[in-house]
Amino acid sequence: YTIVTEKISVIPNGIDVNQFSPRFDKNNDLLQTLSIPGNAKVLFFAGNGFRGKGLQYVIDALPLLEEKNVYLVVAGSGSEKSFRLRAQKLGVGEKLRFVGRVQNIEYYFQAADAFVFPSRYESFSLVSFEALASGVPVVASDIHGVVDVIENGKNGFIVARSGKAIATALNTFLFNDELLKDMRQSARQSALPYAWELGLPKLVLLYNTLV
Repeated sequence: YTIVTEKISVIPNGIDVNQFSPRFDKNNDLLQTLSIPGNAKVLFFAGNGFRGKGLQYVIDALPLLEEKNVYLVVAGSGSEKSFRLRAQKLGVGEKLRFVGRVQNIEYYFQAADAFVFPSRYESFSLVSFEALASGVPVVASDIHGVVDVIENGKNGFIVARSGKAIATALNTFLFNDELLKDMRQSARQSALPYAWELGLPKLVLLYNTLV
């Protein structure tokens, strides 16, 4: 396309950094309702159309993790059967928790140690930014939006869409409490520039230039 780059303005979607904010302690009440031990590490995945979002690769990563007290919470809509069977064949069937569509997704972020999202395609991946704002490191594929904010080893990792790549990234920080704490803080800080109240004036200014 013949487009003058000077006429292109990029204004990312905004997030509510008050709604999506970290907790000083994990949401153990939620973990209890999901029958997940309070001392477990929790991975969170959210999306509709599980295969396109890469849930199969997250499941493949579970048996490759250095520690076994890890659970995967899956939110969203899609056929569960093939993924449950996949997990059972890998010996991690008891580690999955499908919760369907959820209204208050921020509560799930507050119970998670990492958000894993190896999606095939996203226009922005707002959910990944909500995870970061909640102080949750993000392990994601090379998708739009996320690649602009993730710094490997600081607030998450950009990985290939494979169980091995996901497990390698998770093994780097998930079981290192000090590193995980640092990455949580970095995740939160990296999301703050995307607060909706910071992006709104930019959008208004752009509209005014067009009038």
